[in-house]
This record gives sequence, C-alpha cells and structure tokens, in this order.
Amino acid sequence: MRQLKLDELQLKIMRVLWNRQEATVLEIKESLLESKELAVTTISTVLSRLEKKNIVSHRKEGKHYVYSPQVAESTVKQSMVYYLIDRLFNGDKASLVNFLVNETNIDPKEIKTLKDKIHKTN
Repeated sequence: MRQLKLDELQLKIMRVLWNRQEATVLEIKESLLESKELAVTTISTVLSRLEKKNIVSHRKEGKHYVYSPQVAESTVKQSMVYYLIDRLFNGDKASLVNFLVNETNIDPKEIKTLKDKIHKTN
C-alpha cells in the first residue's frame, strides 16, 4: 500500500469530495466552514497537488473543473493510521490501543464496543 499523508486542509477538502462524490472549487469552498478565510486559489492549489498524487481527478464541465476522489476514505484512514503506528509506536498496534485506553477519556460504552470487536476477531 502506498503511503498517503494528508494535511488538515487536504483532509477537509477530501471529506467534502467523499461526501458529495464530486464538486467544483466553489462548491468545496462553500462546504468548508472557514471558507470565508480560504481563497479559491488556495483550494485550487491543494486540489492540483492532490491530483498530482492521484488522490483526486477532474473533468471539465463548461468553464469549471469538477473534482472527484480517486482514493477511498477508508484507504486514506488506513494509510495514515499505519503511518502513525509506525512513527509513534514503532509499529506496535497494541501500544497505540494501550495509549488510547490509558491516556484518553474513552467512554465505557466505547470500551465495551472495542472488547466486543476484539472478541469477534479472535
């Protein structure tokens, strides 16, 4: 699996595309909460970079480009989580889980859900 690392803005843009299936730069800008602060050119630049990485593609519709995701959200999540595990936990998945359980406030219902998932996989 190729390693996909997206920054915060790239992820926000991708979430719009994953939710909508396709969108123009203006539609993406309107969908982002902080869009008033983001220039259309900034979004266009990010999309161009994502396209160079084959994460999005575009088609021309009239005067506008319509962008669509070429990588599934689950693929990006998996890649970024494995990157995190590799970098911060030396590849040890159990260390990540232990960290989350011990260092964060996980709701008891979430712990039960995790236990159930662990028992189902074993």
